[in-house]
Amino acid sequence: MKNLNLIEKKIMRAILYFYITLCLIALLKKDVTILYSLNLGIIFSYLSLKNLFNSGSQIISKKESSLYFKNQFIRLGLVAIPVAISLAWKNYFNLPIILLSLFAFQGCFIIFEIVKSVKKIRKFN
Repeated sequence: MKNLNLIEKKIMRAILYFYITLCLIALLKKDVTILYSLNLGIIFSYLSLKNLFNSGSQIISKKESSLYFKNQFIRLGLVAIPVAISLAWKNYFNLPIILLSLFAFQGCFIIFEIVKSVKKIRKFN
């Protein structure tokens, strides 16, 4: 769990830079829908990543693979909710921005793991 907290802190720092950059772009363009969409996507992306971390630790600690499907459906719902909201209120939300921000945490997590693996490989060579 300690490693997950460290990973989460590093990802949060990267996402903060991403978030600030897109907020500045939205303010320069004077487009409030980008801010609404960014906030919606980032919140649900964070919840999805927390669910991924929690489900992984539950599966490892309890050694029950049946928890995988329950948590996978929850994560699928966490992705579907902001997309459904953006389709319902098209005037207030921007779907491409929501999709970009919705997968921001997962993308950073993948990049973080790739960098970590490359460092391990270089260390052994």
